[in-house]
Amino acid sequence: MMHYAIAQNIIGSTKEVPLSQADFEQAQRSYDILQLVVAVEEGFDAIARNFLDFELDMITSVLEVSHVGFGAGMKGMAIRRLLNRRMSNLLSATRAYTDTTKHAAKLIFGQDERYKAVDERFNHHYDSCLGYRVLEALRNYSQHCGLPIHEVRYSTKVLREKVGKPMKHTIAPLLDVGILKSDSQFKASVLKELEAKGQHINLKSFTREYVACLAEIHELFRNHVANVSKSENEVIERLASAFIDVKATKDGRAGLYAVELNGSKWVRRVPLFAGLYDYGEFLVHSNLHFVHVGVSFVSSELEEDA
Repeated sequence: MMHYAIAQNIIGSTKEVPLSQADFEQAQRSYDILQLVVAVEEGFDAIARNFLDFELDMITSVLEVSHVGFGAGMKGMAIRRLLNRRMSNLLSATRAYTDTTKHAAKLIFGQDERYKAVDERFNHHYDSCLGYRVLEALRNYSQHCGLPIHEVRYSTKVLREKVGKPMKHTIAPLLDVGILKSDSQFKASVLKELEAKGQHINLKSFTREYVACLAEIHELFRNHVANVSKSENEVIERLASAFIDVKATKDGRAGLYAVELNGSKWVRRVPLFAGLYDYGEFLVHSNLHFVHVGVSFVSSELEEDA
């Protein structure tokens, strides 16, 4: 016979408190929603960390080249391979994030205005931002045709107006529009926009624009889901507290579940131990300032004294 309980299983010893089916189903939904929110946060974290890796490797690569040089000539090719790996990882992360966020928003919000607002922002940024369109098309290209960065170019400028005439070194990961034209599957409308900008396109600014758009979308998702997450976590906390109040267990919430049982067999179980909501909040705060990616960049240039 099917029944429901809050159960704690530790080293083969099980304690149970009766639970209604309605409370079990509510616990299941609350846990599922918290998992979706964490999945979106982890997806955004993957974008943030891959983007930082890409930026960091550009900085360290141009620093090394400026002081050590290219050696026997293979160093430049190694840097291009490195940046291609970083860019490929970033593009894969953005695809996963987009799919996960749209899926999660639909399940959490249904078809209400919050879901429509999140979905509309993806479309808005695609329509309004060339960097977004280019990186979306480039992701599809890199999945079936070739690596996204065709060339890495370095430049050196002597700052003659400064004492000692220091040199400013820069690096540019480039897209070759001519190579893209040979791919019949590359989106024609985006290719036309790129052709209008020239033969070689610096992906640095386009990448920053693209990630800045996704950061803005994520901030919107966070704002809409914050109260939902808090409310669903309160459901988990209430059920866990109900068990602890009855059993006064010294083990707290270790091994604690809401369970559906058929006789003595656990058919379904929902974890009630602490951590999922807190982990999601940790991810939020870890990447809280990443929403400024569109306006905040690092430079080692010397500034004039006031």
